[in-house]
Amino acid sequence: MFALDTATIIPYVLYVLKSNPSEEERDSLFRYLESYLIRRIICKETTKGYNQLFRASLINNEVSSIEKLIEEIEKKSDKVNFMPDDSLLEEAFKESRLTNKQARGVLYLLEKSIRSDLQSTELKSISEFSLEHVMPKKWENHWVASLSIEEKNLRNKKLLTLGNLTIITNKLNSSIRDSSWHDKKVGKGKNKGLSEYSRGIEIFNKYLELDDWNEEVIKARANELYSLATTNVWKLK
Repeated sequence: MFALDTATIIPYVLYVLKSNPSEEERDSLFRYLESYLIRRIICKETTKGYNQLFRASLINNEVSSIEKLIEEIEKKSDKVNFMPDDSLLEEAFKESRLTNKQARGVLYLLEKSIRSDLQSTELKSISEFSLEHVMPKKWENHWVASLSIEEKNLRNKKLLTLGNLTIITNKLNSSIRDSSWHDKKVGKGKNKGLSEYSRGIEIFNKYLELDDWNEEVIKARANELYSLATTNVWKLK
């Protein structure tokens, strides 16, 4: 709630905890609530109606079960507080440009959702991760490419989307942050790269084996993140 600035829901969460004695039912409700909130963040939907929704509508109507919550949200299908469907979410994974805080939260929750309890290392708290643009914003310094104006504009848009972002445990040294993909990946001199700072991050691990990072890879990774989101964690019901 705090990592993604969604503290508006706290009164409703407390109401559910008090009103519904079943831990299993509460967990189902909270999973759906998380799906609702994160889908709207990724799709860049407004939060202006949340006070009315969570404080007035849901609490006043004594919505403390998963069935009632789904019913109430589905009533908003043509209004401001609607639940984004999979088609909107898929497009948003490819196109939305979130704030750094939002993107870090989304990627962290995705990472958390796919990790196994059997893994030898635990995921650190979200506060210990920073957000990294794999293709840097200043890519023209070292990412050599002969591009037209239109292609440059497209690249500058794509590098701000989720497919080009990952979470890492330390900030890369400024001397390699804008370096070529090879140097940024493996490091340069005494400065370590993404292979060190993002190794073990399941949502990015396999991409460290690539020889190139470009718009096609960004698109493919956005599709993979979308698939993880709808299969593992932020389902519609």
